[in-house]
Amino acid sequence: MITNDYESSPKIKWIPHNQFNDIKEIGKNGFSTVYSAIWDNKQVALKCLHNSQNFIYEFLNEVEVYLAYTNQKFGDILNMYGISQNPDSKEFIIVLEYAKGGTFNDYLYRNYKTFDWLNNIRILITIIKGLKGIHQKQMVHCDFHPGNILFKYIKYISICISDFGLCGEVGNIDETKIYGVMPYVAPEVLRGKPYTQAADIYSFVFCSNWKTTFL
Repeated sequence: MITNDYESSPKIKWIPHNQFNDIKEIGKNGFSTVYSAIWDNKQVALKCLHNSQNFIYEFLNEVEVYLAYTNQKFGDILNMYGISQNPDSKEFIIVLEYAKGGTFNDYLYRNYKTFDWLNNIRILITIIKGLKGIHQKQMVHCDFHPGNILFKYIKYISICISDFGLCGEVGNIDETKIYGVMPYVAPEVLRGKPYTQAADIYSFVFCSNWKTTFL
């Protein structure tokens, strides 16, 4: 259900597109384009899903996952403010908390000279807490890799997990599709088995092993 009171309700807020100012593209992949914008006197991220007007089920699936965590004090999951629609392309938009620190890769690029074991452990603990929260809701992320691990701030370590476009319920994952960033996909998935929470853990371990090469 859509509402105008996102502060006190877990329901979806509809945000007219003309309320966004200073829109700038900051990222793009095969599924979506992400913009930064100013809304309600704060910087937000606009995730515009390509052709989402033709894939409404997939769009609503991602919205529902974000909605499950928003306003529930899950600091390890990116918050959602609401949804919108591009008036020209008609593509739907998810309005998200803006992560100023960028992705895990961005963080390493900025801090590789000072990145040590203590920071590594703190970061990995925060990430696994977020993944644990997803799994406790009987969900599988299905696309877990460094590009979906975001830093909310530049100077402080505050991490959140993002991009739930492929997220699904345990036992209800399409076995016929293989998706994600190939190096982080579990071997059993590549052999045609369904995504499971164990596959998410494999992706997490691969992320953590890859990061240790910087130490």
